[in-house]
Amino acid sequence: MTIKSTHPLRLWRINQQMTLAELAELVGLSKPYLSQIENGDKQPSPEAAKRLSKRTKIPVGEFAL
Repeated sequence: MTIKSTHPLRLWRINQQMTLAELAELVGLSKPYLSQIENGDKQPSPEAAKRLSKRTKIPVGEFAL
């Protein structure tokens, strides 16, 4: 059995007690897009990674998991 690690974005959001919808509004990205990033189904575009990094202080490199 493989255990999938939790994406840093999800950890940050949970720590901030923020919903996915609230994060989507904060960074100007769609809720489904952010969900795909958190689930590891999609990597953010370079622009989206910069936007997320700016708001969350998560290094851009952390989004390339």
